[in-house]
Amino acid sequence: MAVAEPKPHSEPKVWNFFKRPFRHSSATSGAMPPNTATTTSSHHGYHHHTNPTSHNPPLDGSSNHASSSVSSVARSFLPTRRRLKLDPSNKLFFPYEPGKQVRSAIRIKNTSKSYVAFKFQTTAPKSCFMRPPGAILAPGESIIATVFKFVEQPENNEKPEKTGLKFKIMSLKVKGSIDYVPELFDEQKDQVAVEQILRVVFLDPERPTSALEKLNRQLSEADAALEARKKPAEDAGPKIIGEGLVIDEWAVGILWDAGNRLYSCIKVHADYIVKQEENLTKLKEKMEHLDNICRDVVIRIENDEIHGERRRRHEVNGWLQQVRNLQQEMEETKDPPEPNKKCLICYGQSNCVSKYKFGKRVHKMIFKVNEVLSKGEGYTHSVDITHQPSLKPIYEIPHIETVGVDSMVERVWNSLQDKNVGIIGIYGMGGVGKTTLMKRIHNEFGNRNHEFDLVLWITIAKDCDNAKVMNDIRNRLGVKDDSWNRSSEHEKVGKIYQVLRQRRFVLMLDDLWGKLELQEVGVPNPKKAGCRSKVVFTTREEDVCDKMQADKKFKVEVLSEEEAFVLFCKKVGEGTLKSNVEIPRQAKKMAKECKGLPLALVTVGSAMSGVRSIASWRQAKHELRRNPWIASDLEKNVFGVLKFSYDRLPDEAHKNCFLYCAVYPEDYEIKVEDVIDRWIGEGFLGRSSKKSIYDMREEGHSIIEKLKLCCLVEDVMADIFQWWPRIKMHDVMRDMALWIACDQDTIRDKVVVEEHAFHLHSQKMELVEKISIIRASGMRRVPRCPNLVTLCLQNLEDNVDFSNLQIMSKLKVLDLSNNRHIRHLPSEIGMVINLEFLNLSLSDVSTQIQLPIELKNLEKLKVLLMKDTFTSSNILEVLESLKQLQILRLGYGGRVGGGLSFSEVDNNQEAILIDKLESLPQLEELCINLKTMRGIRKLLSSTKLQGCLRYVWLSFIDEPIEMATLLASWSKMKHLELITLQYLYNIKEVPSITYTCHLEALREVEINGCDSITHLTWLKHAQCLEILQVRNCNSIQELVKEDQGQTVDMDLFPHLRFLKLSFLVRLKKIYNGVLPFHSLKFIMVVGCDHLRTLPLNFNSKDTLIQITGETEWWNNLVWDDPTIGDALDSRFRPFIRI
Repeated sequence: MAVAEPKPHSEPKVWNFFKRPFRHSSATSGAMPPNTATTTSSHHGYHHHTNPTSHNPPLDGSSNHASSSVSSVARSFLPTRRRLKLDPSNKLFFPYEPGKQVRSAIRIKNTSKSYVAFKFQTTAPKSCFMRPPGAILAPGESIIATVFKFVEQPENNEKPEKTGLKFKIMSLKVKGSIDYVPELFDEQKDQVAVEQILRVVFLDPERPTSALEKLNRQLSEADAALEARKKPAEDAGPKIIGEGLVIDEWAVGILWDAGNRLYSCIKVHADYIVKQEENLTKLKEKMEHLDNICRDVVIRIENDEIHGERRRRHEVNGWLQQVRNLQQEMEETKDPPEPNKKCLICYGQSNCVSKYKFGKRVHKMIFKVNEVLSKGEGYTHSVDITHQPSLKPIYEIPHIETVGVDSMVERVWNSLQDKNVGIIGIYGMGGVGKTTLMKRIHNEFGNRNHEFDLVLWITIAKDCDNAKVMNDIRNRLGVKDDSWNRSSEHEKVGKIYQVLRQRRFVLMLDDLWGKLELQEVGVPNPKKAGCRSKVVFTTREEDVCDKMQADKKFKVEVLSEEEAFVLFCKKVGEGTLKSNVEIPRQAKKMAKECKGLPLALVTVGSAMSGVRSIASWRQAKHELRRNPWIASDLEKNVFGVLKFSYDRLPDEAHKNCFLYCAVYPEDYEIKVEDVIDRWIGEGFLGRSSKKSIYDMREEGHSIIEKLKLCCLVEDVMADIFQWWPRIKMHDVMRDMALWIACDQDTIRDKVVVEEHAFHLHSQKMELVEKISIIRASGMRRVPRCPNLVTLCLQNLEDNVDFSNLQIMSKLKVLDLSNNRHIRHLPSEIGMVINLEFLNLSLSDVSTQIQLPIELKNLEKLKVLLMKDTFTSSNILEVLESLKQLQILRLGYGGRVGGGLSFSEVDNNQEAILIDKLESLPQLEELCINLKTMRGIRKLLSSTKLQGCLRYVWLSFIDEPIEMATLLASWSKMKHLELITLQYLYNIKEVPSITYTCHLEALREVEINGCDSITHLTWLKHAQCLEILQVRNCNSIQELVKEDQGQTVDMDLFPHLRFLKLSFLVRLKKIYNGVLPFHSLKFIMVVGCDHLRTLPLNFNSKDTLIQITGETEWWNNLVWDDPTIGDALDSRFRPFIRI
């Protein structure tokens, strides 16, 4: 046999005798031209298409055996020839981005004349992988592979340019174009060659280099190649085998290659039957091994999670789900098909078709099990199957800037870590910064390591009772309304206790006025041995700390003169201070007048922000000094200082609106929507010029923003159950507002709030102008106050005597909302002829309320609110008399069964109602619930009402409704802010997902029980949408569909703050891609078992406050990058069913 002269890249396994598939067919010399076996390529230095099974006699007359031996000896002296060319050749370049998954790319080309399989190995299989992980390349074929790596955070600040991580590329010569399976390398270990060991080198992504440019170019090519592989393969012409062949050799090579391919194809498929039992046994053994590994991994996870300090990685959850899928598939693959009838073609094999299908399934199962098994074997020893969340699940509460409290924060924090301390008290005068200090401590739980898994913040009002405390705690714990409302007081205590006893909690109670019996509100005693939880509270009185048996107590003092000046300057702002050299001197004098009280420093400093005239500063200093501290009671006399900020408000509207906030109870969270309704009713808005109702609402929102900037009111943090905007007043600020409203205490009973109304002396009743009682359950008779202008009575019991209403001729505002126990409205309301605002919302929901016909007399009424109120049909007679009515709110706003409900709703009654509404000359704002198609058509055909509509509820309609018709009409409603579709059983979707509509004002959408809806793609036109709730829609599979023919709008839902999805049994995805969600704060998903992805990315953690859902659903989510799920773990809170 002629042997080619050795060259540096000779193939060591060219003479692989007795392994070619057609060795028996070439026993005669006529099977191939004599020169085929000896033809060599001068270019490559080895044989092209050599027949390894040829029996041609050797030239020297020796035997084949001798020839083989000579070849083996000769090959041992030949240097190893690489089959693959790599680019880059010996390094892998990655951009250095700690905490992120980064990519590299490598081009792999088959430079041999045989088919070559390749695969890669790495020293860090848990943080690295390649796509594709392996493949078979034809001669001359190349592929560009992408390598993924997660870059860990460095232990120091230096950027490593190198790392000990290495990749190994291995190759294997294979028989023609067969399917790639990893077992190829196991079955032919002696034929595997190591092509190259690649080192990892990091590149600085911010410093352009030629290596970085090349890497980016290769990554682009890799992405393009991936997209190309996704497309159906087109027919290709014959591949060029190589250069240097004469035409006869080329033809023989083609034939030989075709024979190899044919044999390989037949053998693979024949093995499905022939090796079926062997493969099935192998599958069962591998599956048993996988089951054992799975059990070991689960045990490790449970041991890590049992203390609540670590959480399983989402990558591991995905692997466990793969194991479960394989176990289920294995149940269906355990037994081969029963013999049926014999097939002559298959040499008498019984039931060959079924056996072939079964064998093919087993073969594929082995491949799947091997993939999952290889990953699982790494998990059994890896320390990375669980992780320590970077942040605890904690809301960050906004607070004002602080000065000089860092040391106090550290002292309280150290006490929280002390196992001998269970209760901590923080005390000090009002406005000194106790609440701000505790907010700082609360937020530290999100920034430091600690052993607690639940932090609860509860505000305790001065007149707060145990029922309200328990209700606030259960809201924070997520206990459902239905379960809570059905429970007795004893059961409520038990529900809270059962949740808290299993948690390491910190209960933070703000503004405690007396002793709170913790056990009476379901809180386990933190002083009890073995309890690792804590209670922290603030109070004005030191003796409350003693009554609460505080283990540690801390007094918060006023700021020093230097600290006070620093805080004051922070609120004034650097730009203002630098605008005139005299201003800092005046600022120091004004700060001194605030006596070190942080609340006063913040409010006065905020008022002076932006004031650049030195004359204005001098005037402000004199005004501040005209309100001296004239008594020993420091808290009460701080009002004079705080009043400085009130006096500097722009106009009377701002001042009246601020003072009005004080009529709500202490620490009450005021809904912005409700207080603006009241301001409109009081006539505070729109006085300077003739404004529309919608302009007044804009003015109201502007005033609230101004009050917040002046630190006179503050935002309330939203949560998963209360997402609507709310504000509150600091208790000292509220006391100051009441002091001003009562003419600086000269007429103390001018404004009466809460419990003071029950102790009002009869001789002072004539002085009262405003009464507000949110918790009026103890009232039996409305007070006799002839000069009353505003009366708010909520949560009344039934059978209250309203007879004194008829003497209140000056009454303008009457709020009887939230009175669920009232069965009959008093006819005396109709005698209050100057009434302009009447709120009957959220009245009784179990029986209909018969409106007194005397309401027809309220000819000056401008605002009538009856949201969530059942009414009877005599409302039609009442409405036609209310000619001054500007705002009308009728209908359902949150529960099934509400709305405008006549004894028997029919088409005529709703149509008559629409006619009555059209006849109201001053009507500007309408909120209504409709339940018949005739009523809907009547509304949609009214140009006037379309211009008035703000909220619309459509519910319980069987007749067909065209969604396109609704959208076309809604597009014309420039003030439409809320849409609710509830139990519309026959709604017809828009014909195309590209349907265009205009919903510029739409802010809230709720859809419930509409089974014929399959998607909500039209919502992408609601760019101002803030709240989206979708429930019980059994046909929705994708929330927003993507049209393949259009450019994807990546800025969908830029203002969405709250997303709630519940019991959508077919929902699989929200959107096919990632959405930026610039404003999204809360996500709640319940009962959506098929939803396996969320359209979130790494940036989502910066805006999201909370994700709520079932723990199993969260654990089974699939992420494109598992580290995204790990990053969002701290935002997840389990949905609790109690």
